[in-house]
Amino acid sequence: MNRLKSIDRRYLYALYWLLFACFSVSAAGNPGYVLHSEDIPFPWGSLIVIWALLALGVGSLCAILGPSVFKTPWPRYRKALALTGTLLVFCILTFATDMPELSYIPMWFSFITFAGLMLIGFFRAVFSLKNRRQNTP
Repeated sequence: MNRLKSIDRRYLYALYWLLFACFSVSAAGNPGYVLHSEDIPFPWGSLIVIWALLALGVGSLCAILGPSVFKTPWPRYRKALALTGTLLVFCILTFATDMPELSYIPMWFSFITFAGLMLIGFFRAVFSLKNRRQNTP
């Protein structure tokens, strides 16, 4: 039964990628500020590159964190936080306005992932402090 739970947790990473892949398809339809946006073809090549970048990001997180985010050792968790934080800083430094919406997808991926990892880390720290306090005589 424990192996079945581990397999189900790994599918969550695929669902996380699929969520951002669908979001990127929606964003690819907006070419940014151009004179005649209806004349701009759908950016299939850029979309595939974004999907590959998202797969690389999700795969890196899966390799670092393992199947369960809540039971990951703190050093591995810090590595995942450093990875997403570095990606977020890079995306913020290269931010430009009036670009096609597809170019903002890696920034949103890194921001939402970083914020989620921070939130999970906060709750892990609170629960570990609570458990330590209850276990001390």
